[in-house]
Parts: sequence; C-alpha cells; structure tokens
Amino acid sequence: QLLKQWKKLKHTIFRALLVLTVLIACLSLTYKLYSINKDSVIGRIFIWKVTSEMILDHPIIGIGYGNYPVAYLDYQEKFFSQNNNAKYPDYAANIKQAHNEYLQLLSEVGIVGFGIFVLLLIVFVLYCKIYQKKQNGDNRLISRMMMSSVSVIIVHSFFDCPLNAVPISFVFVFNLAVMSYLFKGSNLKPVVIKDIKIYFKNKLAIRIIKLISLFLIVLVLFLGWQTLQQAKAFINWRTGMIYAKRSNWPEAIKWYHEALNEIPNEGELHFHLASAFVMYDSPLAAMPEFDKALKSFNDKNIYLSRSQAYKKLGKYDLAELDIRTVISMYPSLLHPRLELGRLFFENGKYEVAKNWLQSVIRIKPKIYNERAQQIKKASEELLTQIDSVLSVKK
Repeated sequence: QLLKQWKKLKHTIFRALLVLTVLIACLSLTYKLYSINKDSVIGRIFIWKVTSEMILDHPIIGIGYGNYPVAYLDYQEKFFSQNNNAKYPDYAANIKQAHNEYLQLLSEVGIVGFGIFVLLLIVFVLYCKIYQKKQNGDNRLISRMMMSSVSVIIVHSFFDCPLNAVPISFVFVFNLAVMSYLFKGSNLKPVVIKDIKIYFKNKLAIRIIKLISLFLIVLVLFLGWQTLQQAKAFINWRTGMIYAKRSNWPEAIKWYHEALNEIPNEGELHFHLASAFVMYDSPLAAMPEFDKALKSFNDKNIYLSRSQAYKKLGKYDLAELDIRTVISMYPSLLHPRLELGRLFFENGKYEVAKNWLQSVIRIKPKIYNERAQQIKKASEELLTQIDSVLSVKK
C-alpha cells in the first residue's frame, strides 16, 4: 500500500516539476523577447490600453464588428487627454488591429459576442476530448492534429489577430466544422457520390437540392460580376491618384467620381476626392466628402486636409479645432504643430504662434529623418519672420 502511494506521489511530483519547468521556460522566453525588442512590447501594451478604453465604453455589445480601425484614433486621442499617459506619445499610430484577437473581439462585439466565441472554443475542445476516447488509431490522430492546430491559433491570438488573415481563419473554421461532423456522425460512414441515391430517394428533396444549387450558381455569378466591377473601380481610383500626383485636379476628380459609382461606401476614396477638391480651390464641394470619409475611414490626414478647406473658407476656428484634434491623437508629431503655428501667424496671433513653433524645435521625434529636419527648419524660418514682424511693430 505504501509503495502504491509512493508511486502516485512520485507521479504527482514529476508532473509538478514538469509544469514548473515549462513555466520557468515560458517566463525566461518572455523576458528574452522583451529584452530583444522593448519598443515592440511597450507598443503593444499601449495599443491594449487604448483598446481597453473601447471595451470600458461599450462592454456589452461593443463598438460594432469591423469598426475597430475607424474608432481607434478617436480613442487614442481620448487616451492621450489623460495626464498619466505622457510616456506613450512616440507610440501613437493609426492602428487597424489590436494585436490581440480577444481584446479586439471584446471591443467590437462586447461580452455577448466574446462569450459566444469562447463557448465555441470550449465545445470544440470537449468534442475533441470525447471523440478521442471513443476512437483509436488514425481517427484519434486526426482529432489530435486538429486540436493542436486550433491550439496554436488560440495561443497566437494573445499577441496578434491571426483570424483576420483569410487562410488562418479558413483553417480555424474548417477544423471546427470537421470536428463537429466527426463527433456527431462518428458511427456513420462519410457520404460519397455513390451514396447520394440512398440519402435523397425522395423526388421533392432532389428538386430542393437542384433549386439550391441553381441559386448558388446564380449567387456566384452575381458576386463574380460585382468583383469585376469593383476591380474596374479600383483601376479608376488608381488612375485618379496618378493625375493627382501630376496636380491635374480636374482629371483626378473625374476619375474619383467614376470609381465612386461602383464603390460608393469606400471612405478612403471619399477622402481622396475631398483632398482633390481642396487642392482645386473648391472647399465647399470637399466638405460633404470629408463627412462621408469619416464614416468608414479615420486618418489624421483627413483632419489636416479639412483644416486647409476651413482656412480657405475663412473658418479659422474650425481649422484650428481640426489641427488640435491631430495633435491630441499624435502628441509628438511635428507637422500639425507647424500648421497650427502658421494658422496663428496668418491671424496675427504671433505670441501663440511662437509657442507652437518653439515646441516643434523642442520635441525630439522618435524617427529623426529628412522630413523632420525640413519641418524644424520651416519652423525656425517662420520664427525668424515673426521676430522681424514684432521688432518692426515695436
């Protein structure tokens, strides 16, 4: 009896040591990865903190599936408005994914949708476990392979959004579907072509299948036609961008309109059209396009371009508000600060302009490239110009 107890205890101690070893190895690996690229780790933590703001605002049903890229910049602005987040400005960016599948799901579909997803995973694991007990040989091996495949996706999802990639999403759904079929039909042979007559002897059933097949064929043809039309729209969009690079704004506007006939809800395309109107000195025509763009596409350049439109319309307060919005989203970005300095300079608010231009010179951007040098140089030149104007007034 003592020998049996010792064998059990020995087995328990071995398991505990194994778990402890794996835990230490994981912690060591995590620390190693953190040491290799601290910026990447801090960047992800920053993104997760911004995402948590979305979750806290909409905990039950979320902000809406697919709305994460649109809402992110607004929540980044809200995040930076809090004084205790001053250490993160260098990590500001227009993020399209949360780099954590579970946080993104919680933010987009809330606790309700996330609960359904977790329940689906639990059911899949239970199916795999029960099926493995009932089967042996190759069938058990297939089940284990599917479970391993899904487990890799589950772990990867803590650090990225793999289900946003179509191939990985397909593998995930395929494994769930196959496991469901194997579990529920484990005592049945798979359906093959020669067995169709056995399963569908009823003529009514055959007619229904034919109707469904016809519907699917028509649907595929319709979707194919739509895809071709959208491909044509993207070609027109690209043509408009080529004319925009040449500053041929009438042609750019024409091609953007052609593209919008096929993809009217493409926010980025509405933004390109609005910017073309601004450059073509048609700010009034640009305003509704900016509004349409912001419904499905959020980017700092929308606000900067719209501020230029407001300036041309003489609405300087609204222009200032848009530039300040960009600064709230990207506290360490130099270009909007330069634009705000120019705006105040043009309105004769020289001291306020100087404060913003001096902040451009004072801030040290994370990436100090040629563009940053040009902005700092332009700020210095404008400061010199302001000083000369002020000296003349004195």
